[in-house]
Amino acid sequence: MLRLPVRPTRALFLTFTVAIALVSPLALVGQQVRVELQPKMLVNEAEVGDPTGLVDEQREIIGPPAGKPATNWKLNSKYWKQFPFSCYLDLGAEKNLSSLWLYDTNGKGDVAISAGEPGKWTEVATYDCAAYLAWAEVKLDGTTRYLRITRKDPGANFTEIAVYEYSAEAYREMVARKAEQARQEALR
Repeated sequence: MLRLPVRPTRALFLTFTVAIALVSPLALVGQQVRVELQPKMLVNEAEVGDPTGLVDEQREIIGPPAGKPATNWKLNSKYWKQFPFSCYLDLGAEKNLSSLWLYDTNGKGDVAISAGEPGKWTEVATYDCAAYLAWAEVKLDGTTRYLRITRKDPGANFTEIAVYEYSAEAYREMVARKAEQARQEALR
């Protein structure tokens, strides 16, 4: 049981308030934590364009992705006939990833998400950029150090990404749940 002094001090109140603000609703509900992304983690596979706009507004994302990020993957329209364009994230170590969120802006086109390592990619998801000015979640449910993002055509427009990883306990639960689903499917 938590006991508070009869007259809580201002310092106690501020400490309690800050502690609550730092806990992500995703972490409480789904046991997921946002991976802090930085421009230095991005590698552009093309000789043109600049994808660092995809991770330059990370501080504005609090809890489940929110806000309206403005900067994007800079790519001059004179290169639009040369699609696809890819970049990848080096997360520094293997992570048990739950999802990738992206802020979809306008247009409609495919974005492919791949896992693996440079030169050895396996596509794990595709998103069609059909939302308009909204955050969209792409489920990953896998373990990787490198995550590749490929804009397949000029209509794949989005401004910021957020990557979430499972806690160790939540990852074990997800793997067990998928194994049980596979077992149930095999019995049918």
